[in-house]
Amino acid sequence: MVTEKVRAAIELQTRLMTGALGMTPLGATQGALKHYRRKVAANRRRLQ
Repeated sequence: MVTEKVRAAIELQTRLMTGALGMTPLGATQGALKHYRRKVAANRRRLQ
């Protein structure tokens, strides 16, 4: 699980630096939350 968390953080950092999450602080925050929500949902499905 640690590997998955590190991978998710690296993906998020890449998206933030390339502007894929938005150019405003609000957009970046919303994009980051959406990113982690997808990862958490996938883990829940996988672990049930």
